[in-house]
Amino acid sequence: MTEPGSLDRRRFLSRAAAASVASLATARSLAADKSALNADAEEEGVSNTGRVQVVPEAAAQPMAGCKRDYPASHPVRLLADAFIRWQSPSGRLDPKRCPLATFGHKRSSHIFLATSLYRMYEATGDERYKEAADRFAVFYMSVLCPVSSLRPAHFGFGLVAYSEFKRHNPKLTDWDIKAECLLEWMKPWRWDKGSWYRNGYPGGQMEDAGNICDNCHAGRGLVYYYALTHSSDALAEAEGTAGYFVRDLKPGTYQGCWSPDLGNWVIAPTTQDRFEHFTDVCASKVAWGYTPIEGVDFLVRLLPITKRPELTQAIPQKCGSAMRWQFDRCQFDDGALGMSGRDDKWLGMTAGGILTYLRARDAGVLSQHDKDAYRPTVLAASKWLHENVTPQSIQEGGYFRVTGRSLPGPPDCRAWQLGWALEALLRSDEV
Repeated sequence: MTEPGSLDRRRFLSRAAAASVASLATARSLAADKSALNADAEEEGVSNTGRVQVVPEAAAQPMAGCKRDYPASHPVRLLADAFIRWQSPSGRLDPKRCPLATFGHKRSSHIFLATSLYRMYEATGDERYKEAADRFAVFYMSVLCPVSSLRPAHFGFGLVAYSEFKRHNPKLTDWDIKAECLLEWMKPWRWDKGSWYRNGYPGGQMEDAGNICDNCHAGRGLVYYYALTHSSDALAEAEGTAGYFVRDLKPGTYQGCWSPDLGNWVIAPTTQDRFEHFTDVCASKVAWGYTPIEGVDFLVRLLPITKRPELTQAIPQKCGSAMRWQFDRCQFDDGALGMSGRDDKWLGMTAGGILTYLRARDAGVLSQHDKDAYRPTVLAASKWLHENVTPQSIQEGGYFRVTGRSLPGPPDCRAWQLGWALEALLRSDEV
């Protein structure tokens, strides 16, 4: 298998050069025969032969006729306005302004902040939120390149950033080639040991970590990109990635990551015992909130577009079970959710539970019994979330210590959980 590195960089440069030649040829063709294509189509980029075309109906607009006006003290304004304040002119979280930003390479939160700000723009029509979302998305796409420190999860994030940016700026073609390259840069990370992609770093005594959250990020990017372009290549990669999620766990192998005993995906099938928010727990024996939040988001987007029976049969059962795990194992009496049980209260985990319920319900994978039984618990979670988004909790990344068994963890992870919080608050009236 080709290792990520110089070969992929050459491929990127080659594709960019080829695209430039194609653009020149198209321009000459238009000059010769303007009736071949109108100016709008040229600007959209749909005339480039062999290029993936954006599906026209994918363009996003603010909510027509029902824009919401939130007061400055409302939780959604507290979050969205904080995200804008934290942003540097380049689009990056500014470590001098944001308590959850670093000067290093931890920047995955930018994707979740961008997505939630796009949702805020759609709800309010306020251009400030779109402009900030655009900057977050463009910043993240700009830092991606085919080097060994950037892996399928990062490229998946990039495809999400591209897809959200393109939906809100359908006439801009500047990032189309970059998106095609992101898909190509993922492929050298494939292997044949079950998890489809390598994470690219070890897990305990095993050669690869196999953390399913990384595979979720890759898979989410692929299905986002497919929804925008209908790329059969992206669909095939997403289906391959999903196989890891529907096969049962066999610790010490990468066969699968579903635990029938837990009714959820484990963190990883390895012996690794240190993670962002935990120490001294075995990855193959525990689950945490990240797995259903991200796993359900990936799989319910894949469900209506795949025809593979092993996926269409397994996805509904597993997504419903993972949602139940979140509330049965992690919810406190006041409605808040913990991370891996009732450990500590988190804005992000609580928001994630709400989003998982809504995504699973809207995808039709929940039974009527589950919809009725869990709606009161989701409403309790929404009430707690509304009451606990404050300037102080935002600064602290939404962590409320109860037992201390889950640790605040990397600031970047807490920042992206705040993105979930904004998105869940915007959807709270849908419960």
